Amino acid sequence: MPRNNETQESSENRRTGRFEPYPVQSRRSDRGTATSDQTPRSGHLGNSGGSRSESSIPSRGSDPEQSSILGSTPSRVNEAEMVETTPHGGYPSSHGGSSGSDSEEGSTSIRSPPRMVVEAKMLETADHVGNAAYKLVPTQIGDDGRANWYTCSYPPGFWGVASDEHTLNQGVMQAYQHLSLERGTCDIGWTMFIQDLDKFDAVKKNEIESRVLKNTGRAENGQVTGLVTPKRTQYPPKARDDCPFCPRGGHGLIDCIVNVPEGESELDGCPICNSLNHLPSNCDAFRNMSLRDKVIWSVVKRANKPALKTRTPWYVMLHEWCNIVTYDSGLITGFPWSKRFTEIMKNDRTWLYLPQLQDKYDADREVEVLPVDPATASFYMIWKTYWEPEGLAWPSVLGPRD
Repeated sequence: MPRNNETQESSENRRTGRFEPYPVQSRRSDRGTATSDQTPRSGHLGNSGGSRSESSIPSRGSDPEQSSILGSTPSRVNEAEMVETTPHGGYPSSHGGSSGSDSEEGSTSIRSPPRMVVEAKMLETADHVGNAAYKLVPTQIGDDGRANWYTCSYPPGFWGVASDEHTLNQGVMQAYQHLSLERGTCDIGWTMFIQDLDKFDAVKKNEIESRVLKNTGRAENGQVTGLVTPKRTQYPPKARDDCPFCPRGGHGLIDCIVNVPEGESELDGCPICNSLNHLPSNCDAFRNMSLRDKVIWSVVKRANKPALKTRTPWYVMLHEWCNIVTYDSGLITGFPWSKRFTEIMKNDRTWLYLPQLQDKYDADREVEVLPVDPATASFYMIWKTYWEPEGLAWPSVLGPRD
């Protein structure tokens, strides 16, 4: 890909400077509507010198073990080229073609970066003769899917769409810098493909098989995308008390921090029964508990985690317990996240790396490794966030209010 000397940082700055991630995949610009500040320019990926990619629809593979037209996740795209980046912060370059694009880009400053998309999905479709096609689409409500956007994906990486050569060049370099510094390695591979919307629509008309992959690392049915075919299963059978949501297990639902449905901010399912089939409010075991035990399950066991989805909020149960004689001051060691904090976590790319944080927590069950919500960090903050707005008095058993 051509390099722009006026907009590219020095190699030292690339290794140490701050940056934001950019997209690493391309999309046809003639199907999208350009925004006022993101007009597609010349130098489209299809004729950009050394980075030219073909847009033919891939046919059914010849792998005898392949049980699906779409195949496993690593082969789901029309791979135009697999590039191994050069070590120590270097970037692959191309010295051929598209000089006109160079002159245009050399006369302008760096354009506005592609917009961040929190949630996106890859649509895969296959027809009756084995043709497969793919499309990247933002999933935010009201999003028209215009070009020049990016999103973080899990496992750690990037999805994105670029409508011109300049955006693509900047995207690849920025994504490389981000991943190499964050993950501590310069050995990063990447895949590029032409997103042909006309061919996607043509294959879609005769579709016999389809799949939706989310940037969260899960398919539409909740299955981990890397486990599409049984032969790829990497985890041993789970114990009966393992989390019914997480594929690897290692913890029960009561200790899960990732099972929060889209559009919600509380843990799904009933941790008392370790089941996704009902909520605590519909659980006889939870309803028949003493107030102390309800506080243990909804507050103590959910410290520094998303709150349980209960009919009576956890902070109301906590307030009631603080005002009865069975209150135990040594029981409370932390508090659940507020809905707002959970929403912030879900709208940040940090949420995509929470499975790794879950693994760290599962190793020794030390709640200190989990993020603390400032709005629920202490009894005083519980009072400011919940009790005072709802007219609940400060419990005298807690002593003077700070």
